[in-house]
Amino acid sequence: MPYPASGMTLSRRSFVLGLGAAAVSLVGCSSTASTQRASTKALKPITVGYGSLGLNNAPVWVTAEGGYFAKYGLDAKMQYVDPAAVLPALASHDLTFSGSAAGSDIPAQAQNASIKIIGAYIHFPTPALLVQTSIKGAADLKGKKFAVAQGTAEFLAKLGLSKLGLDPRKDLELPRVANGKALLASLQTRAVDGAILSDPDWRTAVSEGYSLLARLSDLDIKYEQSTLIGNSDHMRANPEVTVNFLKAVTEGLQRFKQDREFALQVFTKYQNGNPLSPELDASYKDAASSWASTLGISLEGIQTVIDATGSGGKPEDYVDTSYVPWA
Repeated sequence: MPYPASGMTLSRRSFVLGLGAAAVSLVGCSSTASTQRASTKALKPITVGYGSLGLNNAPVWVTAEGGYFAKYGLDAKMQYVDPAAVLPALASHDLTFSGSAAGSDIPAQAQNASIKIIGAYIHFPTPALLVQTSIKGAADLKGKKFAVAQGTAEFLAKLGLSKLGLDPRKDLELPRVANGKALLASLQTRAVDGAILSDPDWRTAVSEGYSLLARLSDLDIKYEQSTLIGNSDHMRANPEVTVNFLKAVTEGLQRFKQDREFALQVFTKYQNGNPLSPELDASYKDAASSWASTLGISLEGIQTVIDATGSGGKPEDYVDTSYVPWA
């Protein structure tokens, strides 16, 4: 069961500013008394990264847009970062904290122990495996192409396909594409026979007639889908900032789950003009009912990744629970 949770030198420092998605400025709720109180003293600047435009990151965006970072004395700049660059950016202090996922965190932490998971709020995998209608079951994928994106998507696809009785190393090809949108496009253009899709993209694919092979959440996989990570050197030097970050995200997470209209408004803002899925409302309802309301870390979910990747060590080696505000 999850228990309450408690941070690579990068040669190209320009990557953060050079990415296609522009930084989104914090929009505080100035009408709240708590934010007004915070404005009477200087706010501590932090940069919070996110590596995808998926719904999983929406609670952190709500934290920013709802004024909760400001409430706890933080001037938060939200910054999109290519998923492969999140961990290097934390190591070089271009990011203060970031949203991530255990499938990416653990292998990177095995190479750089200064990066630690300090919280999580989705304790199961949310993507799904989609296939062309000609595929009637997992066995039909043998010898076929199943699209993945490097990192978490590839890790979860292999894990899910293994649960369905396939050997991802031998039974099928796993061509890599650039990102989540490219995964859906590869299915739509029939370039592949299947793909792993995030939520709500997998719901869009189902509405377009593609077949749902499996929701990973139905396969009894213990996994930390949405994590919060930081650089341990920075966190030790700034413990109050770290605690206040976690307090703020906790309140933002609860606002996300309780205020549908505001949550979807914020989600829309962060899509940078990308079209919204008509199935977004169903995705939100699932999230509001099944995601945790407080931050925690499932050691079982960490162990799943250690076992699958051969990273070694114990789950406790990859987490830091010393900053939790409610401990």
